Amino acid sequence: MCGLFGAYTRGDFSFQELRNVETLAVLSTLRGKHSSGLVTVHTKKNNKAAFKVRRGVMPMPELWEQAETKQILNIPKTYLISGHTRLATNGKVNERNAHPIQEGPLIACHNGMIKNMEPPKSEEETSSDSRVLIQTINKKGLTAALNDADGSYAIVYLDLELGTLNFIRNVERPLNFMWNTAKTTLYWASESHFLHFLRDREGRGSFQEPKAFEPLHLHTFKLGNMKGDKVKLNITPKVWTSNWPEYGVPDTSGTGIFKKAHEVIDTALKPTHLLLPAPSKKRELKPPVYCIRCSKAEEYCVCTAPRWSSTSVPEVPKKLEQQVEKAVATAARLFPLRDPRLYRGWLRQVKPATEWLDGLSAGCAACKNIMWPESRVHWISPKQVVCDKCERDPIVHEYIRANEGRMFPGALVTGGTISDTKH
Repeated sequence: MCGLFGAYTRGDFSFQELRNVETLAVLSTLRGKHSSGLVTVHTKKNNKAAFKVRRGVMPMPELWEQAETKQILNIPKTYLISGHTRLATNGKVNERNAHPIQEGPLIACHNGMIKNMEPPKSEEETSSDSRVLIQTINKKGLTAALNDADGSYAIVYLDLELGTLNFIRNVERPLNFMWNTAKTTLYWASESHFLHFLRDREGRGSFQEPKAFEPLHLHTFKLGNMKGDKVKLNITPKVWTSNWPEYGVPDTSGTGIFKKAHEVIDTALKPTHLLLPAPSKKRELKPPVYCIRCSKAEEYCVCTAPRWSSTSVPEVPKKLEQQVEKAVATAARLFPLRDPRLYRGWLRQVKPATEWLDGLSAGCAACKNIMWPESRVHWISPKQVVCDKCERDPIVHEYIRANEGRMFPGALVTGGTISDTKH
């Protein structure tokens, strides 16, 4: 189990985009720490593409922080980074066997195991199944090599001869991608969880929903062009016949045949006791329930406030409305509008579920991002909220104070100041 990650952008990486790639690099360390490496592509002064490769027998965070790595990451007009974190299965752990692997015009990162391409013991110092696979692709071509390969693979590779970035996988190895909102930067990672984490951390409005690369389809991008092509390859998946396979249940009848979810094997070769029974009853998923006082899910809440479900909002009792009115009056008296403590906990007490939902659905008054019921929010007026990230921004903080706790429609943070110009 190795980790693949990277990004491809139009023109040049911004500081924020490099930080996003670093986030994916650190998360990918969970999939392998034996060695790591990356390749970058930049445009030279003569408008030709050039590449730099860094490898090391160390986890990715250590490699990323080295001065030599920082130097190649900060080369002007760098527009592609493809990285790999290795968990060794065969081949010695050394810099030679670290990825990316270069064979001829191909620079490739591979995640998976190719059983019929493992090198002999005498060559494990200088080779691995990944290197043999890339050599075979360079010699025979992609389709022929993958038809010969018996195992699992997800491959990201550069073809320097054709000037292309390529993605290919089979169903046994994951590989996911995510565009930014403007579709000018493509991110990829082995696990979709890593992309979801990046999306949640930096703001859902900045990225599209992560998706998986379609298996057995070659996804190709011509370097310098953000429009990719997808071609279905004529590859026949192999039936694994190992007695102790990587996935599945061994056959006790001695045939060595077992069934995977994506394969169809003659049931005559498979004992019936391995067939899973159909579930007796379909499990009903209940919607989460959140506390209207602290916004936490029911299982984490210690409050005694009434709760509301994400699918239905109960009616607010009259007594609760009176408590809210009293809390609002007390807050208005104790915390004047120009007091910075106004939105540092103001109206974080009991609030009717209907008002709570209206405030969240309107989104953050500063950045316009839509917030979830469990989000930490700050009420700057009876009907307006700001997210926790914007509340800590000194520019937004001062603007709220200056405007008596209100954000006007269309307010934008630009160049260190806030403008009321509608967008």
